Amino acid sequence: GYKFPPRQRVNVERGHLSLFDRKGSEMKQSVSWCSSCSKQFSCASSLRRHRDIFHTDKELPSCTICGKKFPTSYSLAIHIRSHTNIRQFVCPMCQKSYKHKKDLQRHRSYTCDATVSEK
Repeated sequence: GYKFPPRQRVNVERGHLSLFDRKGSEMKQSVSWCSSCSKQFSCASSLRRHRDIFHTDKELPSCTICGKKFPTSYSLAIHIRSHTNIRQFVCPMCQKSYKHKKDLQRHRSYTCDATVSEK
């Protein structure tokens, strides 16, 4: 995987990325602001995505249950699973099931695959 420069360490928790120097002080990151609603973003691509979804004249697909807007119909379809009890992704080792493929992949990499490789 990617190796960060030796004088930095990374803290990733619930999708939040922070860079720290060797002494543990958080490093300053450049911040971008949305000119329409003043929401703050740490990277330009997140700001662009925000503008494309929330500050556009084009009609975006939206969830009929909660109203959240999505940039594509595919991302809306994935979101709709969060409102259902359908768990279509099943672990072949232990039969545990998940709503999202990424959750099954995480389970397999930390639980079932690790257990199988130790036997």
